[in-house]
Amino acid sequence: AWTLTLTPRSGTANVGQTLAFTAKAADANNVDLGAIDWSSANASVASVANGTVTCNAAGTTSITASKTAYG
Repeated sequence: AWTLTLTPRSGTANVGQTLAFTAKAADANNVDLGAIDWSSANASVASVANGTVTCNAAGTTSITASKTAYG
């Protein structure tokens, strides 16, 4: 089994601002499982690259951090 931890869990920003998130996937022995995949449900509102979220327009969207495989 493994876990995915996201810090912080949520955030709010004004247009033009950025938010920094960190995510870690680890196995039961707390071994880091490598790179996390980031995505935005609506990139016109907020885009994400390597955990840095940029607010592009007013609105609400979801940012997802995921890990689909080891490595």
